[in-house]
Amino acid sequence: MKKKYLIIFLSLIIVYLLVNSVINTGNYANFKKKFPEDLKTKIKKYIFPYKYIEQKDDIIKMVLNISYLANSVLYWVAELPPTKTLKRPSSTMNSPSLL
Repeated sequence: MKKKYLIIFLSLIIVYLLVNSVINTGNYANFKKKFPEDLKTKIKKYIFPYKYIEQKDDIIKMVLNISYLANSVLYWVAELPPTKTLKRPSSTMNSPSLL
């Protein structure tokens, strides 16, 4: 009886590690393409919650970085002194009097 539970437990661990390796690596790309994105997201969310949380954190960090960069650029532009418009000098190279 104990051997049966041990075999079941070990098989569950092996299946868990196999599914984890399929989801986390670029291997089996053709196999992963067969499943819709929402199913893969649900698997990550309920079976591998640490991976799902890590992806959400990465998205939040990217958004914060983009907003920080946008604010920095806007601040920099606001601090620039007003520029004067430059008039183009008259073109003397093309005048017929020099030829």
